[in-house]
Amino acid sequence: MLDDKKIDFVSIATPNHWHSLAAIWAMQAGKDVYVEKPVSHNVSEGRRDVQVAEKHNRICQAGTQSRSTTAMREAMEYIRSGKLGEVKLARALCYKRRESIGPKGVYQIPKEVGDAGYNLWSGPAPIKPLTRPKFHYDWHWQWDYGNGDIGNQGIHQMDIARRGLGADSLAASVLSYGGRFGYEDAGETANTQIAIMEFPNGKTLVFEVRGLETSPFMGAMTGNIFYGTEGYLVCSSNYGSVSVFDPRASPSRVSREAATISVTFSLPCGAAIPAN
Repeated sequence: MLDDKKIDFVSIATPNHWHSLAAIWAMQAGKDVYVEKPVSHNVSEGRRDVQVAEKHNRICQAGTQSRSTTAMREAMEYIRSGKLGEVKLARALCYKRRESIGPKGVYQIPKEVGDAGYNLWSGPAPIKPLTRPKFHYDWHWQWDYGNGDIGNQGIHQMDIARRGLGADSLAASVLSYGGRFGYEDAGETANTQIAIMEFPNGKTLVFEVRGLETSPFMGAMTGNIFYGTEGYLVCSSNYGSVSVFDPRASPSRVSREAATISVTFSLPCGAAIPAN
């Protein structure tokens, strides 16, 4: 495929550990690339993506399409208009229940994959025995292949948060802590995690993973909250609705996505913004 000059661009939707190498090979072959998030399995590979794109003058676009819904675009315009006042803090939520993936052991490679297919699937990752019961999807929770929810669902929420904060650079400092709680299984990545990012422009992003049973926060399970001096804005879990609250918690609709109205929940709260 890469040798075929009639192919102009490649869309990559593989497990995370294949993203960068597949993108690099495609760009070296003269193709433009759309690679789903995360663009790389680790920081070093991401640097190579950028270097190869610049060297070969290729497009390498990250698949963070959640920012592109009508509601998200209008939410960003609302923030930039100054109607929330000064926005210095954004929260990004990934409240997704993640059950145990089963006990760690040595399992048979699925017949439809086979040994040769497993070699190809492993690609740049170490060739190791299969230690999780379910071959597909649950690789997300093992470090050789995935990144946990901070590098899975979290990419979308952090992208939206950074956009709303106008944070167009790497964070100046990052503090992250968490772990895998509630069960012992074949998974390795955190199912409970907080990451706090301080940006050079003085803005702060707080990202949170809750993989155990939890309640919505301000009406959102997977979404964003932007805190301004004149109110706060909540992007709910479906990327299609946004609610704005003034300091007295009075909701006002700012966006519709298709037939979904933006205010989809009632939130009893006082003048103070909840701390957690």
